[in-house]
Amino acid sequence: MIHLAIISSEQYAEYAATTLLSVLKNMDKNRACHIYVLTEDISNKSQKKIEKLKKVHDFEITYLFLKDSDFTVLSGIKCPYYISRIAASRVLLPSLLPNLDKIVCIESDMIFRHDICELYDTNIGKNYIAAVEDFARKIHAKDLWNNIQDIYFNTGVMLVNLKKLRQINYIDLIKEHIQKNGYKYKLQEQCLLNDAYKGKIYRLNIKWNFYHEYYSDDLKK
Repeated sequence: MIHLAIISSEQYAEYAATTLLSVLKNMDKNRACHIYVLTEDISNKSQKKIEKLKKVHDFEITYLFLKDSDFTVLSGIKCPYYISRIAASRVLLPSLLPNLDKIVCIESDMIFRHDICELYDTNIGKNYIAAVEDFARKIHAKDLWNNIQDIYFNTGVMLVNLKKLRQINYIDLIKEHIQKNGYKYKLQEQCLLNDAYKGKIYRLNIKWNFYHEYYSDDLKK
């Protein structure tokens, strides 16, 4: 059984379904899958449409409807106008899914062309999360840490070590960093995760989160 979380609002339900279709079409047919949708407002109508994807590859699905109280721990982070509040909910996955040891978390604006089971099976050791280096890592590292040597990761695709994060009491860790550096977080939870989990982030192959516009022609190939 692989566990997959995706973030979506009602407005983005069509895109989330497209992303999930690409995941399911490329998944090992012998692997079972449980999908968790982090949302505030996905309608019953959209839920029924998403569940039609079971024709492609059967799966279990749980909708995690977030409440205002779920975001209390993240107070102090400014939310840019172009980023929805529910995007920050991925920080809270260890608490939202207390019975899971790990999960792959993705956004609803991606297309997968490879079996996501390979990502789920990646051994990241004692690291807290695994992610791909951000294409603008130098800019974000400069803003956040005033240097360009430290690696800044993109959290659009993550393998999250839920068990390890609960063991280290991750809530206290993120609260500490919000209090210390929250005013610097231009990309809300992405900056928070990079800051709080610095040194404990496993670098994934770029194939798992490739944003083609910003790379050279050679790398695009």
